Amino acid sequence: MKKPFKDTKVGAFLSNVAPTIIDAVGSVYPPANVLKLLIKNDDKMTPEQKEEAEAILQETYFKELEYDIKNTSNARLRYKSMKELVDTVTMRVMNYNHLFLILLTGVNVLASMYLDPTILALVVQNVTMVSTQLSNERSTVINFTHGSAADKDKLNDR
Repeated sequence: MKKPFKDTKVGAFLSNVAPTIIDAVGSVYPPANVLKLLIKNDDKMTPEQKEEAEAILQETYFKELEYDIKNTSNARLRYKSMKELVDTVTMRVMNYNHLFLILLTGVNVLASMYLDPTILALVVQNVTMVSTQLSNERSTVINFTHGSAADKDKLNDR
């Protein structure tokens, strides 16, 4: 489980030099790009502090990346012992997720034709959320079965 953002190295550094960023971000660990933008636009930090914050942020990013790669690697090791189950789940995701996505697109089209705007907004929001999750699930399965060379390349660039 990941630490709260304020307990990370980056969070501790920013608490001292730019507490307004910590107030804006809260306790959730945000994506690196959001933090870079916040650091860049902070008026109270000196250029040296900004440079140090970005170096710590990059180090934290690589640690997270290493964790994710190790986690995927462990999953691939478990795959050997649970091959039949994993293959069944993989086939279901790959065979049925795209059908659900097509169905949800149809629901969106029909909803836009027949529902009033308030209900339509709720339907579109829920359909979008479910569609995103189905797409993410499919991407995860593809990354697991075929590996994620992009992440490994990022780690090697370090």
